Amino acid sequence: MNESIENGGATITLKRLHEKIREAKKCLRILGILAPDIKWDSFKDIFAQKLQGDFTIEIIGESECLVNGQSLLAGDRRISGENKIYELESIWENSLSSLKKLRRYLFDKDCWTEPTNDAKKIDKFKDIGDYKQKFFLRTCYLPIPIPVINIDEEYFITFSLTKFVKDDNDKFEKIERNHPWHNEFNKYFRAYLTFPTTDDKKHILAIEKFSTEMTNLGNKLEVIESYNERRLPMGLLPRSSFLDLDKYHTKQVVWALMFTRDGKLILHKRSDNASDNRNMWDKSVGGHVSPADVDSAKAIAREIAEEMYHDEGKNGQSSYDKVDFFKPDLEKMIFLGEWLPNRRYNIPFDDISNDVNENYYFRLNYDFSKHSINSPRELPNGKGTKDVYTFTDVFVCIVSKELEADVIDGRLKNSAYQTLDLDKIKEMYFDNKNQFTPDMRYIIQSELWKDLNSFSLYVREYSTRKNG
Repeated sequence: MNESIENGGATITLKRLHEKIREAKKCLRILGILAPDIKWDSFKDIFAQKLQGDFTIEIIGESECLVNGQSLLAGDRRISGENKIYELESIWENSLSSLKKLRRYLFDKDCWTEPTNDAKKIDKFKDIGDYKQKFFLRTCYLPIPIPVINIDEEYFITFSLTKFVKDDNDKFEKIERNHPWHNEFNKYFRAYLTFPTTDDKKHILAIEKFSTEMTNLGNKLEVIESYNERRLPMGLLPRSSFLDLDKYHTKQVVWALMFTRDGKLILHKRSDNASDNRNMWDKSVGGHVSPADVDSAKAIAREIAEEMYHDEGKNGQSSYDKVDFFKPDLEKMIFLGEWLPNRRYNIPFDDISNDVNENYYFRLNYDFSKHSINSPRELPNGKGTKDVYTFTDVFVCIVSKELEADVIDGRLKNSAYQTLDLDKIKEMYFDNKNQFTPDMRYIIQSELWKDLNSFSLYVREYSTRKNG
């Protein structure tokens, strides 16, 4: 069997592990790609053949931020006790590159490697009928404390802080029922790996909310920073995961209240296929601060460019948590700093009024940019409301005449928009507050509404004075 007993537990060499992978009948699942040295290229034809039958491959790798953290420990000889320095990031990049090539090879061999909702868009899979994905390649944003390899009914572990299984005779430890940690490892496996339900048609993955899947289409779930209640960063998580987290996992978002030059507020109506708050009137633009954003001022410029100038096409807002690599034109927005009318008087409005073809915006200073607030999401099909906690930076904008005309004439593609006086919006709210999103209800009820009225009046009066 080429298996041995060491220190009371069964072990298996890397060479024997490769043999077991070739012999596998049901599944191969790997949690953590850093520690085991799997020669992926040598398995590509074997995997392509196995995936034509009832075989599943699931590979969950470490995220880049977790690899960087682990590198600090493994690279310190005083801590790791090793005489050689492991360049974890290089190992991770090489392993990930090999896995991407494997996925591409399997895709070209007509193996079902893509998520279900993507497969419907791929021509070669149009007529496959009941699609069942068989190959999964994910990146996990939670720690992977112990790498795991599952081959059919057997589970093997190793450790990656100071030990990387590179040589044929290096060993993995087998977790059997008589292993003293079997019960704890069983919970660990079920938290991170996919297990079939009783009908064997659906799969449960407890870790799914905290992972992103790599696809050939290039899109993936957005990943954003999580903060605690003191606004200290706690690491990256997929955007969709925040629907299931409490106020101790908070995200940073931005709101834009956009005004025409006659002081009317632009409202947008969320579409009937939006992921939440369907068919409700909402603030002009809202979004999150991405790790790629320099700050919230750049984030709101990006969100406005994406929502106002980018055609989202047939997917609409239902795909809000996907990255499609669209590059917005941030120069469409000009940032004029904090809104301080008592100190600046009308100075910034000289520029604003002299060039009606530009969009200008200011930041407002509010406590809920420093203290988290609840920004609920009303889910479709009677699924209730999900609490989402946010730190929120608020911006007021004055739009160009061109964008104002696009809104009024209905030329914007992503949503239905209308421009309304604030008094009219307040009347609509008293008539039926449920036609507004929870965020918009909060805005109307809060101290912010008074300042929006002042801003609207300032814009209208100054524009009239300059143009009269």
